[in-house]
Amino acid sequence: LGGDLAPHSSKTRRTMVYLDSLFDLGSENTLLALGNHDTDSMELVREFTGRPPHYTQHSEGITWLIVNSMDSLCSMVGAQLEMIKNVCDTIEKSSHLVFMSHQLIWLLGHPELEPKTGKIINGQVKDCPQCIHPNNFYQEVYPLFQKVQQRGIQVICLAGDIGWKKRKFEFTTADNIHYLANGIDDQKDENLALIFQHNVSKRSLK
Repeated sequence: LGGDLAPHSSKTRRTMVYLDSLFDLGSENTLLALGNHDTDSMELVREFTGRPPHYTQHSEGITWLIVNSMDSLCSMVGAQLEMIKNVCDTIEKSSHLVFMSHQLIWLLGHPELEPKTGKIINGQVKDCPQCIHPNNFYQEVYPLFQKVQQRGIQVICLAGDIGWKKRKFEFTTADNIHYLANGIDDQKDENLALIFQHNVSKRSLK
């Protein structure tokens, strides 16, 4: 789940109970990258998910990095950056590394993608807590992903903060790192879901 599950997901227990009935938030198979509409009560979020705001998980040959892009205005710092470094330094047997965030933090700083940011994301590029901000992705995170990619482990960056202006987004970098985003506009009838086909024995993820 790419975040922003409801206008105020964790403002009341009633809303969290409803979301839990849909998504089984505490299941090890339900991974949530928190959005700005999900963080009214981090205490309720922790109670229902059983997880901290950022975490890593390994399943069926895939290593997942789930981050909270709302923290530190889209930059990966402190414990989040250390988590990313530790995973990238030690990952060996996985076929894929999936980096999951709510905001498309990898748009800013990319010469081809940054000029299109305002036409892709739901929010804006300006000085507000929920907006996308200039960050350290290409300075500190992307080089780590390049090294993982060079070791034969496919890196995929997933995000969820689209749907109003664009229904889908995909881009592959020169290093063959995949950027994907998906989101839903509750005012539209035609929405899209991002679905993967995972062949564990062939170590493929399409």
